[in-house]
Amino acid sequence: MLLTARLKVIVVLDANEVLAFGVPNGQARVKLRIMIGGRQVTADVAAKGLRKAQSTLRQSSAENVAVIVQGRLAADDSIEGAGLVAQIKTPKEGALPRDQQPMTRPFLDAPRRNLANE
Repeated sequence: MLLTARLKVIVVLDANEVLAFGVPNGQARVKLRIMIGGRQVTADVAAKGLRKAQSTLRQSSAENVAVIVQGRLAADDSIEGAGLVAQIKTPKEGALPRDQQPMTRPFLDAPRRNLANE
């Protein structure tokens, strides 16, 4: 058995939900309740960071931004030292926009091997 002092977590949030989250003016910190597969964890983040993330979402649209909370998971299901960031997704070089990508079926379209002859 291996022991660890802490467990670092990175949680990707739904960008549209972050955009709709109300942040009262004059408040320094905001407590987020995050549902993950039937489990609720909490994160106390800076209101300024949340406002910046919402600004980034408005400027670049929710489909083009990843909103991430990261910190250390505590025994009481809270994320300690939580930080929230919004990162603009950069398309891979030469990649088509998502709405112009061809639909593929990788398992069905892959060439089949005849294992009987091997």
